[in-house]
Amino acid sequence: MKYSKLIFTLTNIVLVVALAVWALHHISLSDMLSSFAALPKDVLLYVFALNILVMLIYGTRVQVLADSRFTPALQTAWLGFGLNGIFPMRLGDLARIFYARRLLGASASRVTAIFAMEKIFDLAAIVVLGLIVMQFIAFKGVNSGVKVLIAVLMVAILGLLILHRVIPGKAVSKHPVAVWLWEVTQSIKKKITRETLLKSGVLTLLIWGTTIATTFVMFAAIHPGFSWLDACLLTLILVLAIAIPGAPAGLGLVEAAIVGYLHSATNLNMANAIAAAFAFHLISAIPQIAGAIVLIGMLQLRSKGKTAIKS
Repeated sequence: MKYSKLIFTLTNIVLVVALAVWALHHISLSDMLSSFAALPKDVLLYVFALNILVMLIYGTRVQVLADSRFTPALQTAWLGFGLNGIFPMRLGDLARIFYARRLLGASASRVTAIFAMEKIFDLAAIVVLGLIVMQFIAFKGVNSGVKVLIAVLMVAILGLLILHRVIPGKAVSKHPVAVWLWEVTQSIKKKITRETLLKSGVLTLLIWGTTIATTFVMFAAIHPGFSWLDACLLTLILVLAIAIPGAPAGLGLVEAAIVGYLHSATNLNMANAIAAAFAFHLISAIPQIAGAIVLIGMLQLRSKGKTAIKS
């Protein structure tokens, strides 16, 4: 456990280096440059726009769950993705709690409840996607990954039920951890209304439908044989790859997953597959990271301004 974070990070770095070394020995530099240059610029713009749309929908879902204004909700959602693109081991999720408290004006327990609901909705959507894909394609490793996700989802739901039944009331227990868990479960209970569940469920479907559409638009333009089913499966593979803690933004695992799938499933040549993988990842990650950096800078300036006024 002590060295697990280092091992995951080093594994991602090794994947990136191995992919680069393989490319240098098997693909000429001119082929790589030609592949990057051949990427359709209009499609890249469409992918960029779809990624922004996904972020807007994520922000709307945070707004529903937090019962807040749209702007701070969008900033909170954007920070989550951007910070995970900056920090390794998905530590961005922890850092987001600190900033979300300021943006949403909520307690740590309420923010934790909001994020827990987000994760449960997304996990449920991914499980449904996985079950659908498994009906049509038997892809090595995906079936096992989906079963793990189902187990995680069941454990998460069961854990919430147990906490709700086992953790005593705030007035009964004085232990800080018990009080915090009680506050989290109470916050989640308040979110479980028909209207909130319906809105969040619809928004979750839009999020993952748009994500699949983004994958299809990008890679169907590179390879005409790339189908909607391929888009669903590749999206699922990317989710499983990113879920593994490691380098910031899943660097290495994402590229390896895309290249491996495109080369094995669609017979796309390696130069085009590598160019498409890196372009797709950059278009997805750079706006998120840049937005997070700008938001953190704005929050720091706002904090200094308040401090200066008080002094």
